Amino acid sequence: MLYDKKWDKQQSSPARNLLLAAANYIEEHGWCQGALENINGQVCLVGALDKTKDYNDQGYYPAILAIQDIIGPRFGEWNDQPGRTKEEVVNLLRQVAHNV
Repeated sequence: MLYDKKWDKQQSSPARNLLLAAANYIEEHGWCQGALENINGQVCLVGALDKTKDYNDQGYYPAILAIQDIIGPRFGEWNDQPGRTKEEVVNLLRQVAHNV
């Protein structure tokens, strides 16, 4: 396998850590539509970011901006689109994490 120069970048950043934590949170607790969190503890895309961020986290806004670069600013509409799946949301978070 050839060496990929993208790995020259810092391998860990606050934004990357937050995005991966949000993906893991959805995998562990479940995903929902129509609410940040439902009564079963399942969360949407934004709910997962909110649950896993530290309020002093330097990564929150960079993570938000990186997601917006891919799906636009309307996270709720993207998350709640009919036919959207948990796997798509988790994959998005992991994809963005590997690009920040």
